[in-house]
Amino acid sequence: MISANSAHDLRRFGRRGTLRVGLAAMAAAAVAGQAHAQSTDKDADKDADNGGGSSAGSLPVAQMDKILQAHGKRDDEVVGYSFARTDLHGTLPGGIKLIPAAMLAGDVFFQSIGQNRAVMNADLCLTTEETNKFIDALIANGLVVQAFHQHLADISPMAWFIHFRGEDEPTKLASAIAAALKTTATPLPQPNGPPDDATPFDHKRLASIIGGEAEAHGHGVLEVDVDLGRSISLGGVTVSPDLNIATNIFFQPLDKHGKQALVVPDFGMVAKEINPVLQKMRAQGWRIGCLYNQETDENPQLYWSHMWKVGAPEQLAQEIRNGLDLCDMKYSKQS
Repeated sequence: MISANSAHDLRRFGRRGTLRVGLAAMAAAAVAGQAHAQSTDKDADKDADNGGGSSAGSLPVAQMDKILQAHGKRDDEVVGYSFARTDLHGTLPGGIKLIPAAMLAGDVFFQSIGQNRAVMNADLCLTTEETNKFIDALIANGLVVQAFHQHLADISPMAWFIHFRGEDEPTKLASAIAAALKTTATPLPQPNGPPDDATPFDHKRLASIIGGEAEAHGHGVLEVDVDLGRSISLGGVTVSPDLNIATNIFFQPLDKHGKQALVVPDFGMVAKEINPVLQKMRAQGWRIGCLYNQETDENPQLYWSHMWKVGAPEQLAQEIRNGLDLCDMKYSKQS
């Protein structure tokens, strides 16, 4: 993983968590991680046979993969699944077409809490027609509905995101999610990963300006993630920031050289930070797409705002940095 601090760090999950390995670390980790990967696969198979373990990171990934028809990626305590709506399309004013795998995707994250139990936090991308049937399915399967909103108010046709969570045996949670997915046209099975991880952007430079960690997605998209630097509890359980809780910024190239980009940050904030951040970003010409909570029974309560702007990526990164400087972020002050 490329980070502001080290070109050798690995970070497998962003808040939208499409679960890619970082650019520079991929080659170096391929050989060194082969033995560990084989061990991890054996552990996953053992978990599947035993119905899951009780220690952190012992989630029954092999079983969950089969139930969810997707490929789970493990990062310490957290296992994540990405569900891209490649059957959908979205356009912003000016004819800007969104890349579905990055901008029209939802994610499901599981964190082991021991004794074959897990906390799950998720959001999925839906069409208008799917939303209420999906909510009904979540409720019928014992999951907690947390939020229902759009990310960018300017998208046409509109895409919606529903956040939900649960706490139970991991395979029971996976089965509940699978039942809800059946009410949608989400393509299944999901592919194992993006077609490529190349990007035209200077990932080191953008990560340094923003003060976060960069990872590439397919189709040239770059994501920079910023840890909130806070201890967060969800439903009384202290959760990892990889459980869908971090500020993320997407850079989508609008030309082959990455000189112009569509940039979509998603600021995570506590209440007192909302208006200073929105005021700063509006003064810099950003279009605010939404403001919402994404979790309930969360401490501290966080609020999120997606926004967008088109321009030179380094300039837009600096403008985002200006907004982050108004928040109590882990990387909120540049070195």
